[in-house]
Amino acid sequence: MTVTHPEPGTAVDGLDGFRHRYAEVNGTRIHYVIGGAGPAVVLVHGFPFTWAVWREVMPLLAAQGYTVLAPDLRGMGDSGPAESDTFAKTNVAEDIRQIVLGLELGPINLVGMDVGGMVVYAYASRHPDEVRRLVLSETLIPGFGLEEMMNPSVDGGTYSFGFHGQVDLATFLTQGKETAFLAPFYRLTSVRPDAEE
Repeated sequence: MTVTHPEPGTAVDGLDGFRHRYAEVNGTRIHYVIGGAGPAVVLVHGFPFTWAVWREVMPLLAAQGYTVLAPDLRGMGDSGPAESDTFAKTNVAEDIRQIVLGLELGPINLVGMDVGGMVVYAYASRHPDEVRRLVLSETLIPGFGLEEMMNPSVDGGTYSFGFHGQVDLATFLTQGKETAFLAPFYRLTSVRPDAEE
């Protein structure tokens, strides 16, 4: 399968005023979409999504006078993994922080969902003076419920945290089978009937 990444600076289909951009930060290449003008809102997706999960809210925020930045987390969407990769939330948060600092956007309004919520919490807890507001959605934070959710033997616990924590095994079992692996997540977590497409 051939993957085509958007060219830097190209317009985003269906989102007037938004452009695809890339930043070489923290040992990796991060793709992000940006548009609008004014105070910055940074939208951070969760698993198994990309920046596009924010597609419908981005023009609404821009119309209200905000610069809207939505990155693809490292190793997801059009972002690359780092050579000496670690997916520690503090490290992933630093990817985003370096983009924000490079664009001189701060202080920012920081929004995260799911795993993205863990990333923005790591960002805000280490650099509170750089964050105007923090919004967490559908997020469990270490020490505040995450550990229980990671335990598949308790009611409501899930295997996925442990599975994805074994990066080599997860890659071996899912590489080349991404559609079969990810489609059920999209079907189960979306209200849109066309989510799988």
